[in-house]
Amino acid sequence: KLEAALVEKDGTLEELTKSRVMLEKVKKQVSVKTQLADDLKRETSRLMGCLKEAEEMGKRSVEEAQNKLIAENNRRHEQLLNLHQQELMKVRKQGTDSKKKIKKIKDANGELEQLYDQKVVEYNQLMRDFEGLKIQSMKNLREREDSKDERLWPVNQ
Repeated sequence: KLEAALVEKDGTLEELTKSRVMLEKVKKQVSVKTQLADDLKRETSRLMGCLKEAEEMGKRSVEEAQNKLIAENNRRHEQLLNLHQQELMKVRKQGTDSKKKIKKIKDANGELEQLYDQKVVEYNQLMRDFEGLKIQSMKNLREREDSKDERLWPVNQ
């Protein structure tokens, strides 16, 4: 019985040794896998940090691009505003110049109307003078003819 118990014990001891070896192998594998898992966690954490940093850089890049676009847009609007203001000043100056020209034309037209009225008055005066001279001439001519006739009276008789 003892031998059987010893053989059984040896078998159990052998199994126990095999189990210990297997346990040590499993512990090593678990340790390696735990180390790998820790390394994976650290690498994942590092990559997440890199991803967040990349996102921040991307956000900053987008913000910078937007700011550049806004600045360029503002600059273009400023240029357009300046051009419109210059055109408006030109139009206002042309309007002022046109008003001045219209005033000059009106003034010249008024002067021409006054000159015309003056010339009409002068013409009418000349026509009256002419009519007066014509009448006087006719009177003088009649008087001459009348005086000729009177001189001729004795001759005609």
